[in-house]
Amino acid sequence: MLWAVTLLVLLIGLMGMFSTISASNLANMREYAILRTIHLSPMQLVTLIVIKSTVYAVLAILLGGVTGFILSFAFINGLDDGAMVIPWEQEAVISFLILLCTVLVTLPMAVRLAKRPLAKALENE
Repeated sequence: MLWAVTLLVLLIGLMGMFSTISASNLANMREYAILRTIHLSPMQLVTLIVIKSTVYAVLAILLGGVTGFILSFAFINGLDDGAMVIPWEQEAVISFLILLCTVLVTLPMAVRLAKRPLAKALENE
C-alpha cells in the first residue's frame, strides 16, 4: 500500500518536474543559442542542461527530505511519544528514482534544444 502511494506521489512529481524543466528550458532558449554562438558544442549544451536539471532535483530532494523529516517528527510527537523510524532504504530508492527520472525527462528536451538551428532560437518570440 505504501508503495502505491509512493508511486502516485512520484508520478505527480514527475508531471510537475516536466512542466517546470520545460518552462525553464524554453525561457532560456535564447541564452542557450548565445552560448552555442560562442562555440559551445551541442553535446556540451546537452550536458549543461542535464546538469542544471540534476542540481535542481538534488536541491528538491534535500529540501523535501528535511521538510518531510521536520513535519513527520512534529506530527509523531504531537500524537504520542512513540519513536520515529526513518525508512532510509525507501528514501534512497525514491531519491534515485527522482534523479533517474530527471535525467530521462531532461535528456530528450536537451537534445532537441541542442539541435535547434541558431537563427530560429534567436528569433523574437
